[in-house]
Amino acid sequence: DYSHLADPQVWIHGAVQIFFSLGIGYGCIISFGSFGKKSANFVRDASGVALTNCGTSILAGCVVFPVLGFLAAELHETDPCIAGDSLESLKSIGLSGTGLAFVAFPIAISQMPGSFFFAILFFFMMLILGIDSQFAYIEAVATVLCDAGVGDRLPRWALSGLICLVSYLIGILFVTNAGVYFLELFDNYISIYVMFAVGALECIGLMWTRRGQTWEHFQSLCLENTGLHLGWIWKASWGYICPTLCVLLVVVSITPPFAKADVMDARSSKPFPEGAGCVAQCFEEQPEKRSQEAVSQWEEEVKESKYYKELVQLPATKKISPSPKDWKCEKSGDTQNLWLNLSDGYIGGGRRHWDGSGGSNGALEHFEEEKAKGNFFPLVVKLGTITPDGADVYSYAPDEDNLVKDPLLAQHLEHWGIDVMKMEKTDKTLAEMQVDLNLNYDWSRICESGDKPLVRVRGPGLVGLKNLGQSCYMNSSVQLLLGLPEVKQRYMDADFKIRKSAPSDLQNDLIGQVAKLADGLNGSRYAPPLKEGEDEEDPKHVIAPQMFRTLIGRGHHEFSSSRQQDAAEFVQYFLEQLTRAERSALGSRLSGDRPSTSMFSFSVEERLQESTGSRRVKYSRVQQNMLGIPVKLEDADNLEEVLAFKASKEKDESDAKKLKTEGVEEPKPLIQLSKCLARLAAPEEGIQFRGTSASKTSGALFHRDRGLGARTILVKELGERCDLESLGFGGSNLQSACNALVP
Repeated sequence: DYSHLADPQVWIHGAVQIFFSLGIGYGCIISFGSFGKKSANFVRDASGVALTNCGTSILAGCVVFPVLGFLAAELHETDPCIAGDSLESLKSIGLSGTGLAFVAFPIAISQMPGSFFFAILFFFMMLILGIDSQFAYIEAVATVLCDAGVGDRLPRWALSGLICLVSYLIGILFVTNAGVYFLELFDNYISIYVMFAVGALECIGLMWTRRGQTWEHFQSLCLENTGLHLGWIWKASWGYICPTLCVLLVVVSITPPFAKADVMDARSSKPFPEGAGCVAQCFEEQPEKRSQEAVSQWEEEVKESKYYKELVQLPATKKISPSPKDWKCEKSGDTQNLWLNLSDGYIGGGRRHWDGSGGSNGALEHFEEEKAKGNFFPLVVKLGTITPDGADVYSYAPDEDNLVKDPLLAQHLEHWGIDVMKMEKTDKTLAEMQVDLNLNYDWSRICESGDKPLVRVRGPGLVGLKNLGQSCYMNSSVQLLLGLPEVKQRYMDADFKIRKSAPSDLQNDLIGQVAKLADGLNGSRYAPPLKEGEDEEDPKHVIAPQMFRTLIGRGHHEFSSSRQQDAAEFVQYFLEQLTRAERSALGSRLSGDRPSTSMFSFSVEERLQESTGSRRVKYSRVQQNMLGIPVKLEDADNLEEVLAFKASKEKDESDAKKLKTEGVEEPKPLIQLSKCLARLAAPEEGIQFRGTSASKTSGALFHRDRGLGARTILVKELGERCDLESLGFGGSNLQSACNALVP
């Protein structure tokens, strides 16, 4: 495609390649040339080096582009978003720059015959190239220092060693967490703008300094030592053409629309936090930072309170001291877990938990006492969490009863004499306390009623997943799916065959990640026999699917976040991603010829019939993998009890002084599954169909393959019995539910 020759970026990258490979502007060639004999034909030597270098680049192009084309075609089969006839989409997955040498070529080599041998040769070549480049750059610096007289007091080997040591210390920057960004920074700015400018200055220095005497002296030395006269061609090239082209490349490299000075999009990127250096982050991870990361994993979305704008604040007859030593609960005298009521300035203890732990309940009881008097003071702020960035604000209002945001918090606190700009955090936030509870609380205490001790069990299929912060929707879904016999048979990977055949890094291979999870959940590695006195919290027996969560959530706005999600949506998304990943793996890495999602496939059939006239009928069928059933309150067995409680509660909300439902547990609607399925299959009248009224009847056609043949259940107006037990689902309720689908 010769149209790319009109793209200025192609020429810029070509010039960068020549400058970098030949060492133009770095001083390498000049340093090596200084060791030659005066009588040597330097024109022949320089021309030979340039031609050899360009020939090597052409040879490398003949190797690189076929490899990239092969990878594009291969990746297109597994991901249709990657174009099979274009290399542009490869940049989006890192197969450019450093990724070319350390990702693209290793993938290609791994698929060659004798890949182990060629891999050794390839990385040995990379090592030799790196050492060769270091020879050139170290020699260039050493030669300049010696010629300037700086290194006269040191032997040449000591000077070279000192340069290597300084270079090594500077190079540590490139192996920190931010190393790749510094590499891109140096590569983009030093290799492009600076080298073009240095090349132009070298030509100007040779041709135009000292009123042209430098050029004349250089001509005479060349004639004297080599017998070669440098004529007008060399003068025009070094004096006009080369510096003009170098300056033009600099201008084009930073001028829109050809390019931009902000090559790395620094202005639009997110800066590093103030005071958080990348080197410090690499060598030491502060406990406070780890705590913040843990909180961010569990933190839920906090909404603005509806009461902050019109919050009543009584006249400030007292000022709240900014010192934590002066704070105490006005009811119990407690000095910990204190909350300030923003309406009347009352300081009370935090909420008392169900097991008696927590605070004195002073703040909540004060709110209820004031509410009984006809005052509504819902917002409280936790003392000790107030900082310039905000604080924990809680709303006791019955329709909120949760953490909320108060955009006017600084103004509300100023009313009581508290300047948020001078406050420092001295107590844990509710989010931090919740993290401590989730990580340290013995949940087995509430698993069974009474004093009966819990019986610990462990074994294949009884392994749990660690909650990584609001990831219970993912854990429960994955445990259910990977526990199915068909999935276990396909993905159990005790011999690591599936993982070893991953086409790329295992962390980016969904098939490998699913196999790793399936093997961990259903194998014996994390489920050895229980031993007396063994630590049940031993990390060796816990699966933390962080790598799987990162991979499956990549590119998805919701599932890549730490917020709680809908499990049904995640199952749909996971099955879609798994189907895409299995396209190229079935029959090679995985057994079988049908995707795993085919186990859940069924058809929903709708029957529309005209209510009048010729009573024509239309059937339509839609493929689905999840059956949504209608759940209506009017189908509840205890409907009268539920409606009576709601009516009483609405009456209480209108009369705050008389609370009949306070402390009374709201009854839960009891709806039988049979009624939900009966409603799903019940005819709907009044549906508009081809300009007339019609009735609609829905049914489902289930297919499930257990490897012994497809089992089919037809659920529609056929009068047949639906046996879900044959599909692994038991229970008389389900049996009667399926019977209800049949008219």
